[in-house]
Amino acid sequence: MDTKKVLVGMFDDDAVFLKAIKAIRSEGIRIDDAFMPFPVHGFEEALGMKESKLHVGGFWMGLFGCLFALSFIFYVTNISWPINWGGKPSNSILAWIPITFEVTVLSAAVSMFFAFIIRNTLFPGKKPIVIDERLTDHMFAITFDMAKMDDSDVNEVKGLLEKNGAIELKEAETEASKLLALR
Repeated sequence: MDTKKVLVGMFDDDAVFLKAIKAIRSEGIRIDDAFMPFPVHGFEEALGMKESKLHVGGFWMGLFGCLFALSFIFYVTNISWPINWGGKPSNSILAWIPITFEVTVLSAAVSMFFAFIIRNTLFPGKKPIVIDERLTDHMFAITFDMAKMDDSDVNEVKGLLEKNGAIELKEAETEASKLLALR
């Protein structure tokens, strides 16, 4: 596992945390990541995160599930095992709607679940990288990749963090993952 050195600014108030993100981004400084113990309204917009494409994959897998269900039912009732039900047509789409709907929803949900797990590297047995234990309770953090900054940039970021209400600044090691990049 590759690690990277990050500068961490710790906050104890969500409003100050959000204001600091906006102020730092307005200066043109790239924020590597942000951590919080609960969802903060407006965080995605302040950090400039793009909308997830998870729902697009869910749509296409749902469409695939729908087409698979319809073609499988058609194959079974008309080609593989045709049964004469008192002269009624064996290719009645109205009778297939419940099964088709269930397979559509199941395929979309299962594919989105696995896409989410893979995208966020939440595999079983993976050890979490914890920058600070307080992040799960009451603290907020903004991290900056120190490998992409020189000393003057680090000092500028530290000054901005202190100016915008950071109660603690520290350096930490965290996992260097290409999958977790915000942009």
